Amino acid sequence: MKTKIIAEIASSHNGDMELAKAMIRAAADAGADIVKFQSWQAKNVADTDPDKKRYEKLELSDDDHLVLIEECKKAGVEFLTTCFDIERIPFLKSLNLKKIKVPSVNLKEPKLLEALAKNFEHIFIATGMSNAEEIENAIKILSKVKYTIMHCVSIYPTPLEKANLKKLNG
Repeated sequence: MKTKIIAEIASSHNGDMELAKAMIRAAADAGADIVKFQSWQAKNVADTDPDKKRYEKLELSDDDHLVLIEECKKAGVEFLTTCFDIERIPFLKSLNLKKIKVPSVNLKEPKLLEALAKNFEHIFIATGMSNAEEIENAIKILSKVKYTIMHCVSIYPTPLEKANLKKLNG
């Protein structure tokens, strides 16, 4: 199996679609196979969250998703996104996405995992904020679909001494 390189754009576009498109082209030029964004809905972020305004500014609209998918096609890279809530699944499925990513912060939400497994063929599982038991439980739920466990470190930027690359062997 060929190793796939995923370029993590997430919300680094700062809400600027021209910047997001430029980042897609740069990722493709650098050899990325997949470009990943984040599909949250600010309305589902708790009002008490101090970053609520930031989420509102960086949220991708439905139209933004269409623009980014088209730009990925032009650049010859695959579009991938992270789904943060069940409500977003019908829209993301309507985009004909076969793959989706679940963030580690949501890995302990069985209803979300079950819904993703019913709607997508391949689930990428981030593990940065999860423990071994949570990862094992997620694998049980996703056992009927293809999944990829991603070694993630939820410190940005990640200092080399925190990367824990030895974990990739185990």
